[in-house]
Amino acid sequence: TTSGDVHIAVTAVADAPTLQTTDTSGSNNGAIALNIQSALVDTDGSENLHVTVGGLPVGAMLTAGTDNHDGTWTLQSSDLAHVSLVPSGTETGTLALTVTATAQEANGSTASTTSLLHVAVADSHSLATDGLLASGLSLSAVSGQTVSHAIVSLDPLAFHTGDSLSLAGLQLDTTADGRTMIASTNIEVVGGGFDNVHHSLTLAGDADASTYQSVLQALNLNAGADNGTRAISIDLYDQGGAHMALGHFDLSHTVGTVGDALTALSTTLSTGLDTTFDSSTSSSGLDSAVADPFSGSSTVDTTVHHDTTIHTGF
Repeated sequence: TTSGDVHIAVTAVADAPTLQTTDTSGSNNGAIALNIQSALVDTDGSENLHVTVGGLPVGAMLTAGTDNHDGTWTLQSSDLAHVSLVPSGTETGTLALTVTATAQEANGSTASTTSLLHVAVADSHSLATDGLLASGLSLSAVSGQTVSHAIVSLDPLAFHTGDSLSLAGLQLDTTADGRTMIASTNIEVVGGGFDNVHHSLTLAGDADASTYQSVLQALNLNAGADNGTRAISIDLYDQGGAHMALGHFDLSHTVGTVGDALTALSTTLSTGLDTTFDSSTSSSGLDSAVADPFSGSSTVDTTVHHDTTIHTGF
């Protein structure tokens, strides 16, 4: 009998990581949150993970990671929870970002997973922002959860004839079966728009909270002829159809003329911090000439001012 030792060299091979991206939307004048989730499959500590995002237009940037100066950015795992796209301010339409998650072994072996992330970018200059209701809305209280639908309602006791709700600047597409979908999301505008019978706007379709946040921030009040205060509520529901515990928001939106003391849009969040935005918008089409005994004519400033307060209900 003869015996001997056999030496076997085992070379570590990287395992492809998991990767999930969710299409989103926003305007070209601010940061657009990106939902990128990735994790290592091999969890013995031998691999490192990094994510590369490509396809950014010239002038655009990410709020986290490293700029590779070739249209791509490299993110570490710790960057994924808070990374946003900052457009250059000129691009519009749908961007197709290529997201690649790469696991790397100590010996240099790599394995990757790739996904496309579509970002619908609207032109902020064309948005009807004078009646934006929830531009400061944050759904951080339900971050990471899946929302199945949202109902935005105008309080019938504060409803003014002609009032309606819309989504400013978001691209709406009609499917073959007649449904109205928000571009680059899984969210449907039920019934195609505002329900004049129930004074409500219903959004439906499973999506993460950050996607619903981007959509709800585009809520716009198309006010009727009357000035005054409107009461609006937003309610979020989970995948089981139950109302989300931290998914109720009350908004108070006042429409007034320049003679009123309402000159800003104030957003009060549950944190107790106040953030004020100038939302005064004047339309030359509303200016009217009146007789002036001293100069012959003058122009009356009919600038409309909007004041919105958001309260988070628990």
